[in-house]
Amino acid sequence: METRLCGSLLLWLLSATLAACAGGSGSSGFDIRSENSAIEQALAEQRCVQRESLSICPAAEVTESPAPTPTAPSTATPSNVSPNGPTPASTPAATATPTPTATPPVTTPQVEIHLDRVAAVPCVGSDQGGACSFTLPFEAQGFAPEAAFRVATRTVNPDSRWTIGAASLPVGLSNPSSFEGPATVSVPANSSDARITAQAAVLVFEDPSPGVPDTVEELADTAAEAAYVTAPFTLEFSAPAP
Repeated sequence: METRLCGSLLLWLLSATLAACAGGSGSSGFDIRSENSAIEQALAEQRCVQRESLSICPAAEVTESPAPTPTAPSTATPSNVSPNGPTPASTPAATATPTPTATPPVTTPQVEIHLDRVAAVPCVGSDQGGACSFTLPFEAQGFAPEAAFRVATRTVNPDSRWTIGAASLPVGLSNPSSFEGPATVSVPANSSDARITAQAAVLVFEDPSPGVPDTVEELADTAAEAAYVTAPFTLEFSAPAP
């Protein structure tokens, strides 16, 4: 009886120890994988996923369509033209001019990234090496006027830490929802390729604070309310200007 009781007590203590280890919190490897899983889910299902205090949403992407190829005007004589000269055209009946419909304002917050998926995005290397910089243009609509935005970037496969850029600035007064976000990506030390795969996220701060860290393991560590994440894209390094 005593042997059986001791064995049961030992099993209970072992189970309690394992449960305590599994229930720990903080920026552990498990938590990092959980945020990556939330990012993958948001992109795959095209919806926002709540991760602790951070709302992770897919960023809409807008690409420029190629300009149509101009065609030369036709010189063939239309078959309905009389050889004796043009036939007077009948006077068209008057038609009512349509009233333009006003575009309703965007009420649901959304971020549109202007990203070229056809060509690699140029990324200018720094004089010190180990990093390159580029500008990410985006549209932020439906947010409060006092909201601030920053661009976070990282390399993927393998994943690096997120590097947080400076505050994004509006492009001009004519379009206050258009921003340009400075972004910096750390170059892997053992990388010999001029191209790497990167990922970006537009962070939204409803109450901007100067205490945003330069790098983080998780986007939730930035104290942002939302992160609009892109799918991975290609960066191509170029040497800094002399």
